[in-house]
Amino acid sequence: MVYAAEVLEVLARDLMITAKSLPPGLRATFDSILGPPQEWDDGPESLSEHAHFRKLIEQRREALILAELGSPGGFWRAVKLIDRLRARFLPLPFFSERPCSIRQHAPDRFPNEAWFFVNGIATDKEMLQLNGRYLSRLFQRPIELIYNPTEGPFADILECIMSRTFDFVSEPAEYALERISIALSNPAKQRVILLGHSQGGIIVANVVGGLIQRFSGDKERLGKLEVYTFASAGYDIQVDPEIDTPTRRVPYIEHFANTGDIIAKLGVLERQHSINGRVFTLDKQGHFLNAHYLAEIEAAKPYTRRDEDGKRHDDARLYEYRDGGIPELLPIRAAPAPERADQLGAALKQVVVGLS
Repeated sequence: MVYAAEVLEVLARDLMITAKSLPPGLRATFDSILGPPQEWDDGPESLSEHAHFRKLIEQRREALILAELGSPGGFWRAVKLIDRLRARFLPLPFFSERPCSIRQHAPDRFPNEAWFFVNGIATDKEMLQLNGRYLSRLFQRPIELIYNPTEGPFADILECIMSRTFDFVSEPAEYALERISIALSNPAKQRVILLGHSQGGIIVANVVGGLIQRFSGDKERLGKLEVYTFASAGYDIQVDPEIDTPTRRVPYIEHFANTGDIIAKLGVLERQHSINGRVFTLDKQGHFLNAHYLAEIEAAKPYTRRDEDGKRHDDARLYEYRDGGIPELLPIRAAPAPERADQLGAALKQVVVGLS
């Protein structure tokens, strides 16, 4: 049972975290999400979100040219534009999209791997596919894009609060859980890579929690799973208490966060010293996956982690997957001592052999 006092305590804690993390001033807040304006000037063929937004603005400007509204084609373009804007910011009840998978194709040179990506808030299918193209180009692998539909920015933020603070399992998380369970249960797959950005980090955390409930202690399945988040709005990801050890985390987890990203500061950076998995940071503003995270990884700019002695290390495992790289597998070693049941079984076997 959840008591009102507990709810108020959690909400008060999150409000304090938000107040502490907000940059000083509206401009600084925008820069922490959009990045500094001097970094917005990308070429028209760029896969950055800035180039995508400029292209959309140009298309919408053309669709609203008054001289064309009198023609059937021009009028229909304007209607579609208005409906797309309405769907992004004011989705209608009973007409919202459902979670689904979109396949980002690439030459499948790694049939023993399965890659998944979950998007963040206010992301439509166009933006998700833009993320997918960059991920596929960076890692040279096909990726299953799990669409976390947007219900508008305000509804998405409310869903984040419910999922992160009160462990509400959303429909996209339930869908992703089934897709990833299938991959983990496929004996042909040696690695299952799960990526999440922003709100997708919260969904990934819910998925991992569900996988541990379903497969706890199953080294064959959970030992395949590797989790990587970017600018995660979540606080933490569970590990399997039955098979997790300090030297081999199960699942294996890495987080990437820009220190000037307000969403990361509200999420993964808030508890980076106690969170499961290694936290790698870069002194940079910006929250967009392509422009502010994947571009830095592609350029080999090192996200670094700090160890207990304060030393910095740039040994992120994710970098080893760039350009089709294949890091070593992470086996789970069996316990050196046999279980009591095994000892008893061996003793009984000796007795039976002696009597025969």
